[in-house]
Amino acid sequence: INPSLFYSKFPTFDYGEVWQENDKEKFPRLDMVKAGKWLMLRKGDVPNSRASPWSNQSKLVNSPEYIPNIAKVIYGVTVYHKIRSHYLLSNFYVRTSSSNMYGNSVGVGFFGRHGICIDDKSLEDRGFGNCGVSSIRD
Repeated sequence: INPSLFYSKFPTFDYGEVWQENDKEKFPRLDMVKAGKWLMLRKGDVPNSRASPWSNQSKLVNSPEYIPNIAKVIYGVTVYHKIRSHYLLSNFYVRTSSSNMYGNSVGVGFFGRHGICIDDKSLEDRGFGNCGVSSIRD
């Protein structure tokens, strides 16, 4: 709802626009947060999940936790910021269960005064040591 919380200076080379706004991207319109439901978002990434490909990261999350979609992570970190005036995910990304039109995992992070960044990573990308995985409990 508040566009100032999002850093949108990453246009794609293919489309000349912010890639998440491309009509072919389905996750921005399909991934949601259900109203009236408690979410317990991990404040950081899952321990030992950085610098690993998706196949390893996804195995680190065990029930009752699960890997949330990007809408749930963004909702959690922006609400936390509004209430506590603290930026979660300020110097790293977390992968979510969302994927883009190419099948890459969609991550979110580096949340600071310029806004939160949304990025995509190939499933084998290790994220240069600054990309973990998110988890949540309902």
